[in-house]
Amino acid sequence: KFARSELTLAKLVGKGGFSLVFEVAKIDVDQVFDLSVRQASLRREIAADAIGAHGRPMYAVKMLRDDLMEEEHSKGVIDLAVEARFL
Repeated sequence: KFARSELTLAKLVGKGGFSLVFEVAKIDVDQVFDLSVRQASLRREIAADAIGAHGRPMYAVKMLRDDLMEEEHSKGVIDLAVEARFL
C-alpha cells in the first residue's frame, strides 16, 4: 500500500462513471508509512519496479473522481471496495 503523496502520476489511461485510472510514473517511498521492516522492504522493491525495462510504467492507480456529488461519491466508494475485493 502506498499513500497518494508517494505516487507521481503520469497520463490518464481510463475513466468511468466514478473513477479515473492513471499510470504511475514514479513511487517515492516515505518511511513514515512503513508499518514493519518486512513491509518497508516490500514497498521499496515494488517502487524500484515502477518503470519496466522499456521505460514504460508498470503500475496504474484507480481513484475516485473529485467532481462527484455526495451520492455518487458514496456509490463510487462502494464500487471501488467491491472491485478491490476481487483483485
